[in-house]
Amino acid sequence: MVLLNIYGKIEPIIISEKLGGGLCNPEPDWVEGLQEDFKEVVLVHNHKISSYKRSGLDISWAEDRYDIQNIVEQLGWQEDGKSDMQIIAEHLIEIKVLNFDNSFLQIKNEYLDSPTCEPQYTRKLLDFCCKYSHQRVQKM
Repeated sequence: MVLLNIYGKIEPIIISEKLGGGLCNPEPDWVEGLQEDFKEVVLVHNHKISSYKRSGLDISWAEDRYDIQNIVEQLGWQEDGKSDMQIIAEHLIEIKVLNFDNSFLQIKNEYLDSPTCEPQYTRKLLDFCCKYSHQRVQKM
């Protein structure tokens, strides 16, 4: 899963029909796993902050940094019957192969069972875009 630094609820968007890539919110089964990841991040953050505090360091920069409830309220994303972590997880946007069976990935290589047997295809695509844009800037 490659998450973008963009949030919101969107309909799936195909970026490239040939490559089968697109943007979408995480599938419901991923939302549950993401919530577990959030809990871990918050626990580690709170542990570090308490360690810094015991050492007498200034922690004002970190206060309310992971206040999930405050984040949801500020963005106006409240939904009845859902936890704040679930709401944030549902608003993440990822880039992924949405139509693998009809993409060039599958059509040009019938023996490729799944792009999961090697580095993520979406990661390769983003790396390519970064390298391409960097080279264009250098030539200008």
